[in-house]
Amino acid sequence: MKPENPRIFQSLEEHEREKPGFNFIGFSIRQYRVGKHDSGETSKGKKLGFKTIIKPDQEKLQAHYRTLDEYVEENNSSSQAALISFLNPIIRGWSNYQSPWNSKETLNKLDHLLWRRLYRWGKRRHPNQGKKWVVRKYWRTIGNNNWVFASSRKEQNSYNLLLHSSFPAGLR
Repeated sequence: MKPENPRIFQSLEEHEREKPGFNFIGFSIRQYRVGKHDSGETSKGKKLGFKTIIKPDQEKLQAHYRTLDEYVEENNSSSQAALISFLNPIIRGWSNYQSPWNSKETLNKLDHLLWRRLYRWGKRRHPNQGKKWVVRKYWRTIGNNNWVFASSRKEQNSYNLLLHSSFPAGLR
């Protein structure tokens, strides 16, 4: 380890102008003050007055979105099925790594950003069509979900884009 790396962090309050918490292998770890009903407990059942929350690191989140965005940009002329078949393994891998932690809000935000990016992809392919036409062409209703980016039902190998937030939480 580098001599400057091992440090003691304050994870509950700001200390010497440093934000509370720390980042470690793609996660942001921080403690938040909470009331007695939401508080963590010691092994003996004593209330701590705070809760530790682990979220995906903002820098890693932005890097992941940039990866998805760059691929969509590079493949403006690819078919919807080809685009989905490439994006799904990236989404599956990143979501499986992040899903055990408290990341529902972050993953929903990422899904929204990706939806907006894919909508721009569809509008670019059909500049003379309206918004509703583009949405009806590329998004389907599957089960209870009305906004699934999925290839045409007519194709033999129909593909659905996975959502970041659809992965189950493991250790929350």
